[in-house]
Amino acid sequence: MQRPALMVYSGANMKPVSSWGRLGAEPHDVVELTDRSAVDRALTGGRPGIAHGLGRSYGDACLNPGGVLWHTTGLDRLIAFDPETGRLTCEAGVVLRDISRLMIPRGWNLAVVPGTQFVTVGGAIANDVHGKNHHVVGTLANMCAGCGWCAPPARRSTSGRTRTPSCSPRPSVASASPA
Repeated sequence: MQRPALMVYSGANMKPVSSWGRLGAEPHDVVELTDRSAVDRALTGGRPGIAHGLGRSYGDACLNPGGVLWHTTGLDRLIAFDPETGRLTCEAGVVLRDISRLMIPRGWNLAVVPGTQFVTVGGAIANDVHGKNHHVVGTLANMCAGCGWCAPPARRSTSGRTRTPSCSPRPSVASASPA
C-alpha cells in the first residue's frame, strides 16, 4: 500500500524494521526512547507514530512503514518491587524474562506467561497476551494494576485499577501468584 507523502519522514533515523514474521523490512523513522523524562518531548513533535518494543507481534501490528516508530526497549528499568505483595512497577520496555529472573528467586512468578518471554511489558499489555491458563486468570492486562499511557498532552489518559496522572510509561504489574 502506498503511504501518503505527509506520512513519510526523511532523516537520519530512517531504518528498515520488521516484525517477528519477517515479511518485509520497510523504512521507519526510528526514535530511540531511553529516558522517561524525554518521552513527552518525543510525542509532542506533532508526528504520529507507534510504540515498538521487541517486535514480537504477529503480522504488522508493531509497524508504521514510512512513519515514526518510538523504540521503547531503552525504557527497561525496574522501578520498585514489593516482595510482600509481588507488586512490580517497571517501564514499558522491560522484558518478561527479566521480570521472571527477578521474581522467581523471591517466590513469585507472573500469573500469565505467554509462549515466549522475549516480549516487553508494554507490548504484552498492548497485545493483550495470554498464557495457557487464560481461561482461569485471563490475560497479562488483567494482572496489571495500572498503566500511564503517553500521548500528546491533550489526549493523556490512564488505565487500570490504579490511575497514574502524569505521562509515565511505567506499568505497574501485579503478580498474583506465588511460585
